Amino acid sequence: MYLVSIPKGIDVSLMASQLEPSIKTVDKALIEDKLKYLISLIYRKMLLNITEEDNETNKIYLHSTLLKNSLGKKYKAYLEILEHHRVILRDDAYSAGRHSKGIRFNPMYMEAPITRVHIKNPRFTKKLTKDESEKMISHKDKLKKAYPELYKNIIAANLSINKEEALKYIKGLHRQELLDHRQNPHKVHPDHFYEQRYSKIMAISERENKMSVDKFGRRAHYFMTNLDSDLRKFITLDGEPLVSLDLKNSQPYLLNILLKDGFLTGNSGFCLKTSISRSVYTKLQGLGKKKTKAILKKYWIKGIGDSIISSCSKSSLVFGTSMLGRLAGTPENKATKTINFSSLVQQGVYEFFMREFPEAADQEGNLLFPDRETTKTSVLKLLYRRNKGWRSDKLFKAFYQKFPEIATVLIWLKMGNHPDSHKDAPKVLQRIESHIFLKLIAPKLDKAGIPFLTIHDSFLVTERHHEKAHDIMFEVLKEVVGVDPVIKVEYLN
Repeated sequence: MYLVSIPKGIDVSLMASQLEPSIKTVDKALIEDKLKYLISLIYRKMLLNITEEDNETNKIYLHSTLLKNSLGKKYKAYLEILEHHRVILRDDAYSAGRHSKGIRFNPMYMEAPITRVHIKNPRFTKKLTKDESEKMISHKDKLKKAYPELYKNIIAANLSINKEEALKYIKGLHRQELLDHRQNPHKVHPDHFYEQRYSKIMAISERENKMSVDKFGRRAHYFMTNLDSDLRKFITLDGEPLVSLDLKNSQPYLLNILLKDGFLTGNSGFCLKTSISRSVYTKLQGLGKKKTKAILKKYWIKGIGDSIISSCSKSSLVFGTSMLGRLAGTPENKATKTINFSSLVQQGVYEFFMREFPEAADQEGNLLFPDRETTKTSVLKLLYRRNKGWRSDKLFKAFYQKFPEIATVLIWLKMGNHPDSHKDAPKVLQRIESHIFLKLIAPKLDKAGIPFLTIHDSFLVTERHHEKAHDIMFEVLKEVVGVDPVIKVEYLN
């Protein structure tokens, strides 16, 4: 049998009875099993997105090929019955051959506790087990090929978790959250958070070998990358507590690469051309100087745009990065009181926004920069917003005036002229991060005999090796980015 978790209160038997006439080749018991699997699949993906603040879960997407493979040709009927009974809510963002419509649970089921149910059909459970095993092997092979040093350390790491203490800890959290939930029953039920934490603890305890490399930012994902920070204190590597080496202000810091000589103009190796899709790069490169000036003119503050366009090559908008780096010293930029972005990143870019824009708020009146965590989210949204309509956005205009070089490159990166072109800038930054951490720093740590694990823009090492690992990380980042990084050292136990 195959055990899965789903929210309580979903009448699977009733839905199976209603589906049976339309799916004549499948008996009711198997229809029930397939509904349980589909609900659990949605639930597992949803667990990655839930927050304590809101039971309006973020929508998730299911690959239509996966649904067809597991549920059969009539997979849409299973989704439709869930929608008919208001178990799930769907939008219209369907993409043929890629994914289903956006899906999220009805909030009422997030307010309910969870239950564990069995999928009993032997043939179906065998297929699910086989499919998951094949998928796991395929994803593992991709990570091994992309990042061999990280793969080696994941497989070879003498990693252990104090499961007894970790489970005791999350049970304590669960008890307190249940008490709080009685005061506000319309928030997400604490059972869902407990399930989320429990599954992460068990993934490490049982050395679950689920690994993958995402296509968007080429980031590596495995049992450590989604682990809650407060659970890391229960983990040891080679019998030693872990030390986290975390790059502070990582996304703003890595933006400095966009102004470094050679990155935008390079044709091979570590450069923009290899960090973005060929079609988008070709589009950006082919805009041409004259056409670019016409297109981007509406984005520019008077005086700044002309300096930038003069630094473009005659045939394409590949910036003369040395000119961009000197823009802060030009008369027109002094008039707008620009700030050295590189220095600001070292001092604290999020603190700068909290200090400079204390009254900034969104359309609902919520402050954008009240604390560091909220500010981090707001700043990233500001940097990666859509180009359209930015001149009416007072905050982005203020950002442009203070940091014209960075703002202009970000605008340019989002001019790929496709529906998701605003995502090209964060995609490039995530790929820059993945390249530096997994292809440049990780091999050096491995060569130095330092066991390590990664969580995107940070390394986890033992106390014995953390100083040497810090030095390697610092030197590589300084050499590649051209700016001294600020690395936060945190002893996790």
